Amino acid sequence: MKNNVSTVNPEFVHEKMQVGLPVHLVDVRSTKEFASEHAEGAKSVSMSELSANTLQNKFGAAIGSEEPLYLICTAGFRAQQAAEKLHDQGLNNLYVVNGGTDAWVKSDLPTMKLINKSWSVNLSPQAQAQVFMGILIFLFAVKGVLLDPVFTVLVGFVGLVMLISAFDQRFCLAKVFSDMPWNKA
Repeated sequence: MKNNVSTVNPEFVHEKMQVGLPVHLVDVRSTKEFASEHAEGAKSVSMSELSANTLQNKFGAAIGSEEPLYLICTAGFRAQQAAEKLHDQGLNNLYVVNGGTDAWVKSDLPTMKLINKSWSVNLSPQAQAQVFMGILIFLFAVKGVLLDPVFTVLVGFVGLVMLISAFDQRFCLAKVFSDMPWNKA
């Protein structure tokens, strides 16, 4: 590799973390990419803000010189670019995580997600059912006023369904929503 930057596999970095050694794992992807999923223990410093000074201010003067710095991105390309940039700025104890976050995930190592890709995952199945029924009631009420009074009857029907589901757990919309694919682990 250019500038004599070594690569390490994700398991190597994770093992160092597990035995309690100080590991500086820096994810150089964008903040949004980092939030979607990243290696547990990684810190976010995007390529746009990456410099030897920034890292030493955030993590201490020894990072990248006395203490190793592990760089990770999605697959390794940006981490390699970051390593070359930092090497040119005087840091020499640099390692690129081979395969990046993709390899970390494939190795079944722990990750964190700061955001969910689907808004519904943040809602319980009961809340999802309430949102669904609320939207139906609202739409039927608007259609009843604007188009045809028959839609007003549908508002009453949805209300009856909600009432029945409150007393009879066999007919609970939360159960239906808990079986939806976005609620599966």
